[in-house]
Amino acid sequence: MAMVARQRHNRLEEAMTNLMQSQAALVAQQTGFLSQQAAFLSQQAAFSKQMAELEARTAERFDEIRTILIRHEHMLQALPDAIRDKIGFRRP
Repeated sequence: MAMVARQRHNRLEEAMTNLMQSQAALVAQQTGFLSQQAAFLSQQAAFSKQMAELEARTAERFDEIRTILIRHEHMLQALPDAIRDKIGFRRP
């Protein structure tokens, strides 16, 4: 009977050792995952910041282009009168 008890005890110790090794491996994997997640979140934050800066620059540039186009539109609308004045044509 002592032999059976000893075998059970050995199996129990082996199971406990396996459990501790598995837990240690799980903790190591969780640590790696958390490290990768932190790196990903950092990269995502940097990307978001770059996108916000790009959007701001793009909006500013579009506003500049819109201003130029409006100025050109006014110039083109005034062009016929300017040409008439230049060649001396007078409206009746």
